[in-house]
Amino acid sequence: MRGGKFLIVDCKNTNNAHPEAFRHAALFRYAYHVQAAHYFQGFSEVMPGQIAGFAFIAYERTPPYKASFMFADPTFLVAGRRQAAVYFATYLRCRGADYWPCYPDHYELRAGEKHRIWEPAGYSPDDEEEPF
Repeated sequence: MRGGKFLIVDCKNTNNAHPEAFRHAALFRYAYHVQAAHYFQGFSEVMPGQIAGFAFIAYERTPPYKASFMFADPTFLVAGRRQAAVYFATYLRCRGADYWPCYPDHYELRAGEKHRIWEPAGYSPDDEEEPF
Protein backbone atom coordinates (compact mmCIF):
# COMPACT_ATOMS: atom_id res chain seq x y z
CA MET A 1 0.00 0.00 0.00
CA ARG A 2 1.11 3.53 -0.69
CA GLY A 3 -0.97 6.44 0.51
CA GLY A 4 -3.92 4.11 1.12
CA LYS A 5 -3.72 2.78 -2.44
CA PHE A 6 -2.20 -0.36 -3.90
CA LEU A 7 1.23 -0.44 -5.50
CA ILE A 8 1.76 -3.01 -8.26
CA VAL A 9 5.18 -4.60 -7.78
CA ASP A 10 6.82 -6.89 -10.32
CA CYS A 11 9.90 -8.91 -9.32
CA LYS A 12 12.49 -9.58 -12.01
CA ASN A 13 15.72 -11.53 -11.85
CA THR A 14 18.55 -10.07 -13.88
CA ASN A 15 22.27 -10.14 -14.49
CA ASN A 16 22.63 -6.52 -13.38
CA ALA A 17 20.21 -4.93 -10.92
CA HIS A 18 21.78 -1.46 -11.11
CA PRO A 19 18.85 0.89 -11.84
CA GLU A 20 20.34 2.32 -15.04
CA ALA A 21 21.28 -1.10 -16.43
CA PHE A 22 17.83 -2.44 -15.55
CA ARG A 23 16.11 0.58 -17.14
CA HIS A 24 17.98 0.01 -20.39
CA ALA A 25 17.15 -3.72 -20.45
CA ALA A 26 13.53 -3.02 -19.47
CA LEU A 27 13.00 -0.58 -22.32
CA PHE A 28 15.17 -1.91 -25.12
CA ARG A 29 15.45 -5.63 -24.56
CA TYR A 30 12.41 -6.94 -22.70
CA ALA A 31 9.71 -4.26 -23.25
CA TYR A 32 8.84 -4.24 -19.54
CA HIS A 33 7.30 -0.81 -20.06
CA VAL A 34 4.62 -2.44 -22.24
CA GLN A 35 4.02 -5.13 -19.63
CA ALA A 36 3.82 -2.51 -16.87
CA ALA A 37 1.31 -0.46 -18.86
CA HIS A 38 -0.88 -3.56 -19.38
CA TYR A 39 -0.76 -4.48 -15.70
CA PHE A 40 -1.47 -0.90 -14.64
CA GLN A 41 -4.42 -0.58 -17.02
CA GLY A 42 -5.86 -3.97 -16.03
CA PHE A 43 -5.62 -3.32 -12.30
CA SER A 44 -7.01 0.21 -12.76
CA GLU A 45 -10.08 -1.16 -14.52
CA VAL A 46 -10.71 -3.76 -11.82
CA MET A 47 -9.86 -1.42 -8.93
CA PRO A 48 -10.60 2.12 -10.20
CA GLY A 49 -8.87 4.85 -8.25
CA GLN A 50 -7.09 2.37 -5.98
CA ILE A 51 -3.74 2.00 -7.80
CA ALA A 52 -0.92 4.24 -6.59
CA GLY A 53 1.66 3.19 -9.17
CA PHE A 54 3.95 0.51 -10.49
CA ALA A 55 7.38 -0.60 -9.28
CA PHE A 56 10.02 -3.20 -10.01
CA ILE A 57 12.21 -5.18 -7.70
CA ALA A 58 15.23 -6.29 -9.71
CA TYR A 59 17.51 -8.85 -8.10
CA GLU A 60 20.66 -10.45 -9.41
CA ARG A 61 20.91 -14.19 -10.02
CA THR A 62 24.43 -14.57 -8.68
CA PRO A 63 26.17 -13.65 -5.43
CA PRO A 64 26.16 -11.20 -3.80
CA TYR A 65 22.53 -11.02 -5.09
CA LYS A 66 22.30 -7.23 -5.28
CA ALA A 67 18.81 -5.80 -5.61
CA SER A 68 17.11 -2.53 -6.55
CA PHE A 69 13.63 -1.17 -5.95
CA MET A 70 12.47 1.22 -8.69
CA PHE A 71 9.24 3.13 -9.20
CA ALA A 72 8.00 3.38 -12.78
CA ASP A 73 7.35 7.05 -13.42
CA PRO A 74 4.42 8.17 -15.62
CA THR A 75 6.67 8.56 -18.69
CA PHE A 76 7.60 4.85 -18.44
CA LEU A 77 3.93 3.85 -18.44
CA VAL A 78 3.04 6.30 -21.24
CA ALA A 79 5.86 4.87 -23.38
CA GLY A 80 4.47 1.41 -22.67
CA ARG A 81 0.94 2.40 -23.71
CA ARG A 82 2.26 3.94 -26.93
CA GLN A 83 4.31 0.86 -27.80
CA ALA A 84 1.36 -1.41 -26.98
CA ALA A 85 -0.77 0.64 -29.41
CA VAL A 86 1.83 0.02 -32.14
CA TYR A 87 1.81 -3.71 -31.38
CA PHE A 88 -1.99 -3.82 -31.40
CA ALA A 89 -2.17 -1.91 -34.72
CA THR A 90 0.24 -4.46 -36.22
CA TYR A 91 -1.94 -7.28 -34.93
CA LEU A 92 -5.08 -5.73 -36.44
CA ARG A 93 -3.32 -5.23 -39.79
CA CYS A 94 -2.17 -8.85 -39.84
CA ARG A 95 -5.58 -10.14 -38.83
CA GLY A 96 -7.29 -8.01 -41.49
CA ALA A 97 -4.94 -9.20 -44.24
CA ASP A 98 -4.74 -12.76 -42.86
CA TYR A 99 -0.98 -12.46 -43.26
CA TRP A 100 1.31 -13.25 -40.34
CA PRO A 101 4.92 -12.48 -41.25
CA CYS A 102 7.57 -14.56 -39.57
CA TYR A 103 10.78 -16.28 -40.56
CA PRO A 104 11.48 -16.83 -44.28
CA ASP A 105 9.98 -19.96 -45.85
CA HIS A 106 13.35 -20.97 -47.28
CA TYR A 107 16.79 -20.33 -45.88
CA GLU A 108 20.09 -21.95 -46.76
CA LEU A 109 22.59 -22.64 -44.00
CA ARG A 110 26.11 -22.08 -45.23
CA ALA A 111 29.29 -22.75 -43.31
CA GLY A 112 31.56 -20.64 -45.48
CA GLU A 113 35.27 -21.12 -46.14
CA LYS A 114 36.27 -20.23 -42.59
CA HIS A 115 34.23 -23.14 -41.19
CA ARG A 116 35.09 -25.72 -43.83
CA ILE A 117 34.36 -29.28 -42.78
CA TRP A 118 37.09 -31.92 -43.25
CA GLU A 119 36.69 -33.76 -46.54
CA PRO A 120 38.51 -36.96 -47.56
CA ALA A 121 41.11 -36.84 -50.35
CA GLY A 122 39.52 -36.87 -53.78
CA TYR A 123 36.16 -35.61 -52.48
CA SER A 124 34.29 -33.17 -54.68
CA PRO A 125 30.96 -31.58 -53.71
CA ASP A 126 30.00 -31.78 -57.40
CA ASP A 127 29.86 -35.58 -57.08
CA GLU A 128 27.04 -35.39 -54.50
CA GLU A 129 23.37 -35.56 -55.27
CA GLU A 130 21.03 -32.85 -54.02
CA PRO A 131 19.78 -33.78 -50.52
CA PHE A 132 16.14 -33.25 -51.55
